[in-house]
Amino acid sequence: MAVIDARPMTVDLNVYAGDDLKLHLEVTDDAGAPFDLTGYTAEAQIRASADAPAALAFTATVLANAVDLVLPTAISTTMPIKAVWDVQVVSAAGAVTTLAAGKVTVTPEVTRAQVVADDTARAGAAR
Repeated sequence: MAVIDARPMTVDLNVYAGDDLKLHLEVTDDAGAPFDLTGYTAEAQIRASADAPAALAFTATVLANAVDLVLPTAISTTMPIKAVWDVQVVSAAGAVTTLAAGKVTVTPEVTRAQVVADDTARAGAAR
């Protein structure tokens, strides 16, 4: 029996919370030639699970044959430790294609904006 696999490419993300995440996805046709994305839009989200109501959205920019995704620091600090993600493009005619999808594993950040420099500052804050 023949099987047609129409699933998107699996791309798992290992990210560090608090860092800007930038992805560049080049899109090609079945022959490997650049695929023209003129007239397409793109959207990408991270969710705790595929059916979770809350989503964290990437900023998506469609180029000639690529999609640039950015997840800024303000969002990456709020990501769950384990999550899922995908990126979809939509043609001008409304056809939706999921380019990539996968798991997201987040390493919590250590350095944060507020750092206590010395014991004197710590003692003053404890009062």
